[in-house]
Amino acid sequence: IEVKGPEIPNLDGSALPWVQKIRRVGKRKQSRHRKIVRVRRAIVICEGDSQIAIFPYPGFRIMSALSYPQGAVGTLPIFYESQNGNYAERIAPARTFGFLSEVATLRRRGLARGGNFQNALVIGKRGYVNTPRFIDEPARHKVLDLLGDLALLGFRLEGCVVAVKSGHQLHHRLVERLWHDER
Repeated sequence: IEVKGPEIPNLDGSALPWVQKIRRVGKRKQSRHRKIVRVRRAIVICEGDSQIAIFPYPGFRIMSALSYPQGAVGTLPIFYESQNGNYAERIAPARTFGFLSEVATLRRRGLARGGNFQNALVIGKRGYVNTPRFIDEPARHKVLDLLGDLALLGFRLEGCVVAVKSGHQLHHRLVERLWHDER
C-alpha cells in the first residue's frame, strides 16, 4: 500500500474495508517462506499502570484488558487466538473509538477532523453514543491496534501477549525489544 500523507485513510474506522479489498484481489503465494519467531523468554514492559508482556507459547494469542474508570466503559477484557480466519469476523470490524468529552480538544489540535458517528465509536458519560458493532468493540479495536503494531516486525510471531491498558507507545516498545532480540 502506498500512502501519500501522514496516515492511512480512516475509511469506516476499522480494518474491515482493507480485509474486503484484499479478499477481492486475492493472495499470491510468495517464493520464500515467512519467517517465524518463537518467543523463548518473557519480555515485560511497564509504564505507570499500563503493561505489556509476551511469553513463550506454541502459537499466537492475545489476552488484553482496557480500563476506563469513567464508568461508561469500565473494564473490558478480551481473549483472541487466530483460528480459521476469525480475524475478519471478530477483530477487523472493530472501529476506532473516542470519548465525547475529548472531541473539542482533539479538533482544536487539528486531530479527528474526519471523525464521525460512522467511522468511530463515541463514548459519552452514560455509555455508547452511537451503536457499537460489538458490546466490547473498544477492546477488540485495541487488539486490532496491537496486531497492526506487531505486524511491523515483518515476521510471524509465536507467543502469548498479555496487555493491560496498553496503547501504541507501549506496543512499539515491545516491537523494538522483539526486533532487537532477533538481531
